[in-house]
Amino acid sequence: MKTLQAESLLKEFGLPYFRELASFGALSDEMIRNMVHKGSVYSWNRGNS
Repeated sequence: MKTLQAESLLKEFGLPYFRELASFGALSDEMIRNMVHKGSVYSWNRGNS
């Protein structure tokens, strides 16, 4: 498991990517930014728990 930095994710993928995800689709850009910055984002390798 690896913790990812919010600003890096927003730069790499951009807000349009997040809006396409089912969980984020109805949210405003401001809300997506807040959730990414205030939450935790983890990267998991397939097959690891």
